[in-house]
Amino acid sequence: MTALKLAVMGAGPSAFYTVSRILSSLPAASAPDLQVHMFDRVPAPHGLVRYGVAPDHPEVKNCINKFDQTAQDPRFTFFGNVLVDPTSATKQQYPNAVPLPLTSLFPHYTHLLFAQGASQPLTLPALPEAVPALSLVHWYTGHPTASSIPPIPIDSIEHLTLIGHGNVSLDIARLLLRSPASLRPYDGLPANVLRQLETSTVKRVTIVGRRAPAQVSFTAKELRELMSQPDISFEPIEPSLMNTARTDDGLDRPKKRILDILSRGSKVQSGLADKSWSLKFLRTPLGWRPKQRELRLGKNALSARGQAEATGEEEVISTDAVVVSVGYRSEPSTGLKNWFDDATGRIRNSNGRVMDSLGHIVRNVYASGWAATGARGVIAASMHSAYMTADNLLADLEVPIADTAPSPLVSDPSRGPPIPIQSAMDQVTGYDDWQGNMSQHS
Repeated sequence: MTALKLAVMGAGPSAFYTVSRILSSLPAASAPDLQVHMFDRVPAPHGLVRYGVAPDHPEVKNCINKFDQTAQDPRFTFFGNVLVDPTSATKQQYPNAVPLPLTSLFPHYTHLLFAQGASQPLTLPALPEAVPALSLVHWYTGHPTASSIPPIPIDSIEHLTLIGHGNVSLDIARLLLRSPASLRPYDGLPANVLRQLETSTVKRVTIVGRRAPAQVSFTAKELRELMSQPDISFEPIEPSLMNTARTDDGLDRPKKRILDILSRGSKVQSGLADKSWSLKFLRTPLGWRPKQRELRLGKNALSARGQAEATGEEEVISTDAVVVSVGYRSEPSTGLKNWFDDATGRIRNSNGRVMDSLGHIVRNVYASGWAATGARGVIAASMHSAYMTADNLLADLEVPIADTAPSPLVSDPSRGPPIPIQSAMDQVTGYDDWQGNMSQHS
């Protein structure tokens, strides 16, 4: 079997799931020399689980227990506060992180795994002044780069409009509309965020999407939770829209479940609660005038293939703030230039095996999770991608693929971490620095 010293970029779910699969498949007795070094640009591990999951969803963080078990393997080392393959933009965003050029990894490792997720929000050219949803997510999860001040003035607005029919939009709507008292039991909510939510004047949230009810991206679980809030009402959807959605022959069971929940509506009857939310369908944002508080929307019709097509008609709605939540992509960088597909916003790969721009598999270089698949699916879905990548890496250890592009890595790597890390260990955080302080940094 080929030797394995693996460098992992990213410390989120896909990184840990991939590594746990590898370590459990190669017990210490049979692979005592195996080493895994995991790097992340923030001091704490767990990525999206720590800084992407809504604070009132603590059950989603149960996977951290499994990650802790993986980190206990003596062959595993976590290096936090390390910025791999820095760019001018990321260096500005993470000024205190230790910069580590991607090429500095090559002499020290036999294999690379890219599992850094997709952290760059997609933007809408028509809404340059809108706030990206990620700014709100980072604020309410206490991300190290987040400002302590909310990215929208929640203490002076009543109506917020979110662009995008996904789970993140539902999370934001729920957290801003829920009673602050109901959020107090959740340890994952930073104290300063709770104080700011207690001064919030937001009473109404509108969530806008390009397509129809049958094409929403959020899940039934998230929708049901928002509908069941005791002090928030949902404005009913126009019956003709729901009737049209139900005639779609291609509806799967999850989509039918979503339509059923939408039809039943909220626990509180519309108009009887102080706070409310609504879904607006078949609308494309065309412009936002913050001073006038006017959001211009183009009206769409749904094609036979389920695509949104502009009708040429428009409407203007009044709103106090606009937040965009239409997806994410991985961050391109100079080191990944030949392996990154800018069109799809992810690393080129075939079942986790990284490919170059000519479509050739690059020996001993892998990707998993959103870095490989694009930003889609919930955290549990990343496990499938991670296990597939791990299994292919293990298979390649036994029988290397013959026809591959040359690897930039070495078969006999230098000991220890790369030189820039060795000379800056006082700035680097280890896993033990966080394992005993989860409540402080959650």
